[in-house]
Amino acid sequence: MTYFRVFPVILSASSVVPMAAFADVTADDVLTNMMAPARAFGFDVTAEPVREGDSLRVESMVMTYALPMDAGVARLSSNGFTLTEQGDGSVALAYPDGMTAEITFTMPDEGEVMSASLTYEGFDTPTIATGEPGQVTYEGAFEDARFALTEFTVPDEGVLDVSVEGTLTGTSRYVITEGDIVKVAMSTTSDSMTFDTKFSDPEGAVSSGTQKMTGGTSEVEMAIPAGQVDLLNLDDALRAGLMLVAKTGGMQVDGTTVTTVEDMEMRQTTAYTMESNDIALGEDGLSMSGVYTDFAFEFLMPPDLPFPIAGQIGRSEGRIVAPVTETDGAVPVELRMTLEEVSLDEAIWALFDPQEQLPRDPMTVVLDLSGEAALSRDPLDIMRMMQVSPTEETLGRIENVELNELVVRAVGAEVTGSGAFEIDNEDFETFPGVPAPSGSVDLRVSGANGLIDTLVAMGLVPEEQAMGTRMMLGMFGTPGEGEDVITSTIEVTEDGQVLANGQRLR
Repeated sequence: MTYFRVFPVILSASSVVPMAAFADVTADDVLTNMMAPARAFGFDVTAEPVREGDSLRVESMVMTYALPMDAGVARLSSNGFTLTEQGDGSVALAYPDGMTAEITFTMPDEGEVMSASLTYEGFDTPTIATGEPGQVTYEGAFEDARFALTEFTVPDEGVLDVSVEGTLTGTSRYVITEGDIVKVAMSTTSDSMTFDTKFSDPEGAVSSGTQKMTGGTSEVEMAIPAGQVDLLNLDDALRAGLMLVAKTGGMQVDGTTVTTVEDMEMRQTTAYTMESNDIALGEDGLSMSGVYTDFAFEFLMPPDLPFPIAGQIGRSEGRIVAPVTETDGAVPVELRMTLEEVSLDEAIWALFDPQEQLPRDPMTVVLDLSGEAALSRDPLDIMRMMQVSPTEETLGRIENVELNELVVRAVGAEVTGSGAFEIDNEDFETFPGVPAPSGSVDLRVSGANGLIDTLVAMGLVPEEQAMGTRMMLGMFGTPGEGEDVITSTIEVTEDGQVLANGQRLR
């Protein structure tokens, strides 16, 4: 089945585990197993296998999916494959070199609204299937395999100039377990992968890009409750067992994009290391996190920009944890965003600081929040959400928020902070229109006065504005330990008072 070759291309990633001893499987067992995930998700899979001795030959396979609300039908058709019993309890899954697949979308009134062709070459090395009926392991490898998306067509627009081509060298291993909940576990390695893309629009703009990924491992686990996945109500599917966990990392990525509009050419290059990129979705909620290092970028647009916009980011991190189904009380939530060791090209600095008066140390920004929140409705129940009137209760509520870390460090100044607030979701009067918070945050500012003096000397800030800023710092802060250090505690009391270092502001 063609999509078993597509998965390794898209997912790039982890080590092939040595094959253990398994019971026998037949070609018929493997064919049934291969179709299980698509059928569990709701696809209608059609194939007409022909038995030829020890082999089962499938001339073609068609997968159709009826979109919700009678919006149309998605269809994937591909040329076939052969399943050959090896005599040792295993089955060889072989695709012909030069595979093709057709993707179409049709709508009831408009007919076919989009079509595209996929071609594959170099995926003809057999994948070996082992295991037992109902649980089959597939292991394969590919070297310089090629794939391409061509003939992208929208009837009203004709054949669009859109193309995606790529090559892949790596290995894959996946296990499909049948049942009321179909489980798929995949691990892949990618020695190298390249993508070449091209697009042009009717106005004459042309964009082409190349992206190369070196190394990398990926592990993916899915659970699909058979016949219970409704795209308009994924919350019910999650409660029935729908689950996805994906982990990717250890990948070097280099990319270049060139866009030409009339006589102007724009060129963008990027390079970074994907240390990790993880996602987990299930009844317990959604979590996404990623760590990227050594990110470098450059943007050129001559002659409008006579110099490149370039810079580096030593490390970036993001994390979000949130519920996606109605909760029984409050559950943990998290949000973290980090940019560390951010530096800009000298040409950018020279625009506003040619005399190098500002410190040019790398910049850092960190925001780390956590807390507890509750959902009073299912946000992925689309039909129910469409019926909600403006007078109904809100989708959810935040019970408390903790500022674990705040860091802003740039041009010789630094702001740090931490604190926590409780949220009274029954009180919308103390602070009209929003639930009332109570708690405090501690802030520390260093280098602020020195930065203000420098900006005045550079002529970027008028002296009268600088004086107002210094007065505000003096009003909200008190001198801290060290030179040019100000600290402040901002407190919100339960009766709605706002205090700065004990001084009432509201």
